This record gives sequence, structure tokens and C-alpha cells, in this order.
Amino acid sequence: MLGTNDASDGYDEKSGKKDPYANMIKQKALFAPNYQSIIDAVKQANSRAEIFLVTPIPIQECIWPKHQEMYLAKLLPIIKKLATENKCEFIDLHKEFERFPEELFSTLYLKDGLHPNITGANVIASIIASYLRKKLRQ
Repeated sequence: MLGTNDASDGYDEKSGKKDPYANMIKQKALFAPNYQSIIDAVKQANSRAEIFLVTPIPIQECIWPKHQEMYLAKLLPIIKKLATENKCEFIDLHKEFERFPEELFSTLYLKDGLHPNITGANVIASIIASYLRKKLRQ
């Protein structure tokens, strides 16, 4: 699961400025080739590996302004496209989390609004386990 830290505009809260080297969304063109190099490395290490590409969970109102859902939304289609092009399994955790009612949604995150808490981690594990059980039955 990659992408959450790439959904950043590089804003540094301490200086109040954007760091052009940490502005990942401006470097969005590098996301797919970098992700592809990871897929290629896994395939090279084990040609029989079954690779799963998993979208990150949504970004809530994050305490770090540089991480925003609107940036993550630009990366999600890239992950899906890479899964299709590379014949990888695709698990859309982002979409799965969006199905939760709003009042429950926020209970799945740490106070930072970015990372899942233990409940959220258990939900992620449950979704992935369910997907894997379905795969094993095929």
C-alpha cells in the first residue's frame, strides 16, 4: 500500500513554506515509474510472486496540511492502472473505507487524521483477509 505520503504538497508547518523537493504532488509524473520499479523488482526477485496493489485509506482532515485527500485522489487511478497493466491483484481500501457511515469513519483514525488506529488497522486486516479468502477459493 503506497501513496499516502505521496499525497503531499510539501508544506512545512514550521517554516510556513513549501519545500519543492517534498512537493510530491508536483512530482506526480514520477509516481507511476517509481511504483513500476517496485513491481519490477518484486517480479525479478520472484517471478511467481502474486502481487497485490492496495490503495491507501482516505485522508481525513489531517493535522498536517500538506497531506490532503484531493492529492491522494490524483494518485488512486494510477495505482489501479498499474494493477491492470501488470496483471496484479487490486484491493481498493480507499473505496472500502468510504462505505462506512460518516459517524463511524472518524473512529478508524488516529487523531492525526492520516493514520489508522487499532480499529482501523483491524478493518484493513479484515478487508484484506476477506479478499485473500476469496482468492484461495478460486
